[in-house]
Amino acid sequence: MTLMFSFLFMTTVSAELTTRADGEVGIDLRTPEQINYTQKNVNSSEYWDNLNTPADILFSDLTWNFGNNWNYISGDNFYFNDSKLETKYYNATSLETVAGTGTGTISDIQSLEDGTNYTITEVNSAPAIDFRVNFTDVDEFNQLYLRTTTNENQDDTISIQLYNYDTGSWKTQNSFVYLDDYQIFQIGIFDGQYISGDGTVQLRLYQGVKGKTNEEIYIDWVELAKGYGTPSSTDIFFQQNLNLTDSNLSITDGNSVDLSQKFLTNDGDTMEGSLTFKNNTEENKIYTNDQGTLVFEV
Repeated sequence: MTLMFSFLFMTTVSAELTTRADGEVGIDLRTPEQINYTQKNVNSSEYWDNLNTPADILFSDLTWNFGNNWNYISGDNFYFNDSKLETKYYNATSLETVAGTGTGTISDIQSLEDGTNYTITEVNSAPAIDFRVNFTDVDEFNQLYLRTTTNENQDDTISIQLYNYDTGSWKTQNSFVYLDDYQIFQIGIFDGQYISGDGTVQLRLYQGVKGKTNEEIYIDWVELAKGYGTPSSTDIFFQQNLNLTDSNLSITDGNSVDLSQKFLTNDGDTMEGSLTFKNNTEENKIYTNDQGTLVFEV
């Protein structure tokens, strides 16, 4: 019995395995001189290390990518891909009030806290509100933002929905009833079922029960985002004008924080006394007692 093998090294080498009648096995190798081949040096190298690697291919000649290109090594340096943290926003491109009475334009919902809003008044039938917003040219998104509020008469549930292209139905992501002030809904989206083949995403605010014509909702801003950034708003951040000196931090509305010492600037600095927080006639203090315990006194 004769078996033929072919081995790939720097050149092609053939081996013939022969089983003799006495049971012994013989191997006959054909030397490189007996076959036609062309020798090519990787990187034009004629120097090889003990791992059969061209010695003149350096680590700096290679680029390594890790974790879906979040990190990479190029040359002798390790890099973090900052572009992975960039946030891409998608503005609404069209709107339609299917049920309810809408007042405003598309520009009223495209900017955060610009002083304008889109108003939807319920109708005395069911559904009371069916308000839709489209986004186009969306390749991927993981956040839905909605800044909205209602008037004082609102007492029915309004659902925030996205259209699921896989099931052909609307999927509720969150909901609200009465809001006494503007609120930002930040909703995480974790699948791609809400993007059509041409990149369209559909949002709907929906109240399925019969409405009352004295109930309204006000929409300031609707947006989709791909990334990790979160827009700031006066709804979620306390903003005041501050006046800071070495010994006093005052706020324009009359509140103040009295500091008994200057700020500590060097290692080993200590501060004695207490911090007093004043709000009109009330005082709160932070100090260290005799046992070294930090105390917040209300």
